Amino acid sequence: TGPRGVVPHDRGLELLHRDLHLTATRSDPGGGVLAHPGDYLAGGAIHLAIVESDAQSPILRWFQELRTPTLVDLAEVFDVLCDPLVIWIIRVVVLVIAALFKRWRHLVTILALYVVVDFLDTILAVQRPDPEGVTVLSTNATTVFPSFPVAALSVTLFGAVMVLAPSGRPRRLARAGAFVVMGLVVLARLLLGADYPVDAVYSLLFGWITVGFAFAYFVPEE
Repeated sequence: TGPRGVVPHDRGLELLHRDLHLTATRSDPGGGVLAHPGDYLAGGAIHLAIVESDAQSPILRWFQELRTPTLVDLAEVFDVLCDPLVIWIIRVVVLVIAALFKRWRHLVTILALYVVVDFLDTILAVQRPDPEGVTVLSTNATTVFPSFPVAALSVTLFGAVMVLAPSGRPRRLARAGAFVVMGLVVLARLLLGADYPVDAVYSLLFGWITVGFAFAYFVPEE
């Protein structure tokens, strides 16, 4: 096993394929196959996890060639958002505001999301080798699929939007703003060599999708 209980690449793919097979072949009384968003997320995880890391290293080397002192300084500002302490400060602030305004369903839903997404990241984790020919400039770098820092920040920001922004146009604008921030964070981490591209993009979408499903089901808009 690798760091933080992460399984090696081949073993991780074997476990993912087994779990997806057990879920996708579970038939209903009428003989059909039960399917739910978790199946598609798991399938997507398997598909992306088998992308060779060597094939992504040239992309990181291309980003490395774009580095300038100014771009690196700017990228480090966005990368700070992936620091665990910063993420937990944001989470605590969101929970406190939700409690002050007695938004109990929002509070319970977002708290559950924090736990579930962090747990699923651990379950899906596949250890990758370090990118070849890339100097990593981030203290929050990871070579694990999915990217723990990006997934944690994604669920935190999109969750904050759902808890704090009023429904309707304000929430749509806030969600668009969260997408812009997350996009810049992903680009910053690629410039710093902190993530493989597939890992970072998947983790951004994973956080967004899980937040969307959870709030649509447990806290539907009035």
